[in-house]
Amino acid sequence: MKPFLTRLTALVFALCLLCSAACADTVTMTFSFTGDVTLGCDWTWWEDESAFPNVAVPKGYEYPFAKVQHLFTADDLTIVNLEGVLQNDDTDRRGQRRYNFRGLTDYTGFLTHGSVEAVTLGNNHAMDFGRTGLASTKAALDAAGIGWTRDDDVFFYEKDGVKVAFLGYLQDAFFKRMDDLDKIVRELKEEQGCAAVILNLHIGNEYSPTHVSTQRNSAAAAVRDGVDLVIMHHPHVLQGVDVMGNRTILYSLGNFCFGGDRLINAEELPTLVAVAQLTFEDGVYTGQQVTLHPMHCTGEPGNNYQPCPVTGAEAENVMTFVQADTDFDLPPYVEGQGVVLPYLPAEAAE
Repeated sequence: MKPFLTRLTALVFALCLLCSAACADTVTMTFSFTGDVTLGCDWTWWEDESAFPNVAVPKGYEYPFAKVQHLFTADDLTIVNLEGVLQNDDTDRRGQRRYNFRGLTDYTGFLTHGSVEAVTLGNNHAMDFGRTGLASTKAALDAAGIGWTRDDDVFFYEKDGVKVAFLGYLQDAFFKRMDDLDKIVRELKEEQGCAAVILNLHIGNEYSPTHVSTQRNSAAAAVRDGVDLVIMHHPHVLQGVDVMGNRTILYSLGNFCFGGDRLINAEELPTLVAVAQLTFEDGVYTGQQVTLHPMHCTGEPGNNYQPCPVTGAEAENVMTFVQADTDFDLPPYVEGQGVVLPYLPAEAAE
């Protein structure tokens, strides 16, 4: 073959390789998760000058999540645990509860302006105002175009033809469904065409810095039944990280923008934004990598309801809470990157 044709053939071959790589059906999805978000306060606090309606609301819809927009706008989806009701009055209040958290229906504006696209309602405050309050919350979210999941109501996210399912359960509801979870996940994957299933689970002991056996056993059952990522809430403080079956378990992300407390104590102050990247090849889930971004759930003494990133020694201190409840050594915190956990392929190496 003449040298010119040889070079031409090599060039064509190289171009074909580049085209093949460019045309490969690879999809990456980036999801951000936070701890408990209460847009409102206890029903008795509305006139208190330190409560959410009198601190955050006057500052506008952009205020609560303003300092985390570099994460929330860069992802494909931000999903938070919305712990409370969106209803414009106290109808159907459950009087036997110590706290009844409520915000107005137009507080959905904090979510939409804050780049929060979905919430889980699988928590112990979604029914603070009974069925009336839950229905009002769902209707407000629907009207604002915000996705939600609770119990058997699944939230689906789709990108480039790849679909992921989000489940959200309160502990008791999850326990009732554990015997059927494998069937639920199998139907989502085989019949609904979901490439991955992500579980938000409200479980654990409040204010405990360590996870308990019910959390660990629930995570193990979920992974065994085909769940691909488990995010837990409820303890109001940070807990550790686990890996089961090459799937990440986050036992508690703590509080985030939390109107349920007017005064944040030292144990509640540390929080995280967990950013998970899931990869898919030809519609098949291939792996995940989670990055932990250290935060404080308030930027001022008391509670200013505006979570903020922390760096340096403060970031290191946040991660000590997580490491204390984690059985393996976490990667070091890197300024500007966070704590990047190892990539977990869908299938572990033999």
